[in-house]
Amino acid sequence: MRAGPALLVTVALVVGLAGCGDASSSDAARTAPGDDALSIASPADGSQLRARDTQGDALRLRTQVRGSARPGSVVLLRATCRPRRCDARATAAADGRWTVAMTLTTTRAALFVTIDATVGQGPSARRAVTTVELVGPRRSSGDGAAGTRSRGDAARRTRSDRAATPTPARRLPQHDVLVIGDSLAIGMADSLRAALPGWRVRIDARIGRPLGEGMQILAAERDPPAILALSLFTNDGPRATAQLAQAVRATATRPGGCAVWATIAAPPIDGVSYAAANELLEQLARDPDLAPGLQLVDWRSLVGRDPSFLEGDRVHGTPEGYRALGRLYADAIRACAGET
Repeated sequence: MRAGPALLVTVALVVGLAGCGDASSSDAARTAPGDDALSIASPADGSQLRARDTQGDALRLRTQVRGSARPGSVVLLRATCRPRRCDARATAAADGRWTVAMTLTTTRAALFVTIDATVGQGPSARRAVTTVELVGPRRSSGDGAAGTRSRGDAARRTRSDRAATPTPARRLPQHDVLVIGDSLAIGMADSLRAALPGWRVRIDARIGRPLGEGMQILAAERDPPAILALSLFTNDGPRATAQLAQAVRATATRPGGCAVWATIAAPPIDGVSYAAANELLEQLARDPDLAPGLQLVDWRSLVGRDPSFLEGDRVHGTPEGYRALGRLYADAIRACAGET
């Protein structure tokens, strides 16, 4: 759905209050601000690819993935193929361009495959993401009684039907969620996608991302989906509750939209805990005016019951913690879709 003027004005206010970072967007793929050295040019984000080979319930397609990076960079690609993930590796040429062949596989129930490209590791890693839809081959017509007609008659009928019938608009995925977040979103990415088979899951995340930057990225989205999932505020000071409230209200009051937020599990900063921020989130989740468009993941309570879900820094999840967080977000996203 397209963001209306009221949302853009509200988001702009949040960005102004938070005073953080630049953001950029492209039709093909999104990368974190400043990471323009890595991009996926083809296949374009949201495109449909016609599968050339089907076996049983599977869809399979051999395709070229192309993009750009710093010359000499090694680009690692990972796609959410089914029944198992598929990987590839490319090296950027002297002009920065890279290309690699990938065999994408999925099922007719899943359809969507997300391709993640990464250069480097740790905080300095560059990432780009694109999601495509695999569709089965077209079925041939002309069997049975129709087969007795001449090829010329069939061709003329086809041309006549095409002229009389307007070309349908491209079918958009019904299960579509955009995740905007920080390192927690990166950590839970695999678990979230595994818990949402058949969904188009786009994740725009980077380590250390603050709230204001995340809201700028949302404001730059030309056509955000109805369901948003936000993993933000862990990198903001606990006193910035006014900005948090503005952001939650802006995302939860979009006409026909729904937003997922999460409580914060992080140590105090300068002696100030995140208790007030978490209380605010819980109050907003109980607000009847926001209830139809807001789902809250209680990450703080989960790690409070089982501290082993957190690493020693008391911020980042362990592998099991991230798996649990991804499942919690998936449950909330399905609740947004009215499926629970």
